[in-house]
Amino acid sequence: MRSIKIKTLLLSVSTLWVMGLNPLCAQAEQRTFILEYAGTTASASGTIAIDDAYLVNPGSVTYVLPSDAFISLSLTLIDDPAAGTYTLSDFSSIVLATNGATLDLSTELVGQLTNGDPWGTPSGNGGDFNLFGSTLNGSYYFTLSTGTDFLELISFRPEVLLTLLEVQGSLLSTNVGMTSVLANINLLINGAHSRPMSRRVKAGENTVWLAGDWGNDNHGSRDGTLGLAEVGVGRNFGLAQINFSLGKTWSDQDLIYNGDIDTDGQYLMVEGIIPVLESQGVYVTLGAYRHWADVDIKRGFSNGGTLEYSKSSADARSWGLRARVDWEDALVVKTLRFSPYLDLWHTKTKLDSYTEVGGSFPAHFDSRKDRITELHAGVNFALPISTSGFDVIANLEAVHRFDDESDKTSGEVFGLFNFNLDGESYDQDWLKGGIGVEGSLAMGKMSLMVNGSTDGEMPSSWIAASYQMSF
Repeated sequence: MRSIKIKTLLLSVSTLWVMGLNPLCAQAEQRTFILEYAGTTASASGTIAIDDAYLVNPGSVTYVLPSDAFISLSLTLIDDPAAGTYTLSDFSSIVLATNGATLDLSTELVGQLTNGDPWGTPSGNGGDFNLFGSTLNGSYYFTLSTGTDFLELISFRPEVLLTLLEVQGSLLSTNVGMTSVLANINLLINGAHSRPMSRRVKAGENTVWLAGDWGNDNHGSRDGTLGLAEVGVGRNFGLAQINFSLGKTWSDQDLIYNGDIDTDGQYLMVEGIIPVLESQGVYVTLGAYRHWADVDIKRGFSNGGTLEYSKSSADARSWGLRARVDWEDALVVKTLRFSPYLDLWHTKTKLDSYTEVGGSFPAHFDSRKDRITELHAGVNFALPISTSGFDVIANLEAVHRFDDESDKTSGEVFGLFNFNLDGESYDQDWLKGGIGVEGSLAMGKMSLMVNGSTDGEMPSSWIAASYQMSF
């Protein structure tokens, strides 16, 4: 009699198991997986939550919904007449078959070998996973029909909840958004406007110019390019020469995990060149500028070994002031002229708050502000090239940045945690140098200069070119 009861109990347990109910499992474990489907034009993605205590693995079961094995589903279909978000209530049953193998639920399921055949292949030899409903309906192994397109399952992977430590590098990489704006401004002040005396004309004269700078910004962890283009006009009123410049800036920086940041900006600058001791060649240049930029950010991060991306756009606004003293031809050795200078500038930049879209873990970033003050002390050199009308020009300067750290990076990774990370440490001292030619060409004056800097917060190398006419 006892033998009959034991056999009856075992038969009941096995029957429940096949139905997807595991009465021997004391603790249920919920797992969330990311689903991705691709069709000819349409695609679908979302998540499915499974209680693997009720999942038959290995096995081949049709689960009639509702089922204890499947807790929730959210599948969003796009680029199809049936576009929309579908949940478990939109389906009547789910098939999951493993072709006799045990699937490893801790990693990507699509592609796992099931007795020699990859799971997820619509051949039918590797098992099956399918949803059956009135609109989206399983039409073949691992394939959903929308009525107008067929979607093949391309990913069935576990959702990995990131920790702050794991994603910190990705979050901090967005500091480059602020760094790129500051690099553009640095190129504006210390590139296109690094030699304001070259713009000076005689009292009563007008001047107009075109200028452009292009270079690399590869110091430290930075890896990118940047540039600007400018048109300027000026008039020397005697007591001062007033110059106006209108220009465009751009930069492109690579981030970790194949992310990147593109910055496009515009600026307006006004400068006054004032003779203090004109007979001695001493001039003061006072300037102010306003810079506006659009910052497009693609932040990459690793989710369970899979690269994902979240995208966003933010506005950046900057203003700044500049004061500079030049002593032209303070020393002349034969035909070599030395012109020392001191250049102090201050800027304030604000990057607005923004919210990312896309990826499994988009984030919201709070606004960030930076105040930068730099002192540049250097000397310009000029040496005539025989009677060609051109000079060899050169420059050497030392730079000190009074600020040592950028603003903190704070915000929230949705559904996971808030963050408030220390800002980037700035280099505070570096050297900058350049060499080129300048002289008369056609009806105006042209200059071309190659520049570079040591490890620091300026672009690593760039070319500056301009053409100026006076009338």
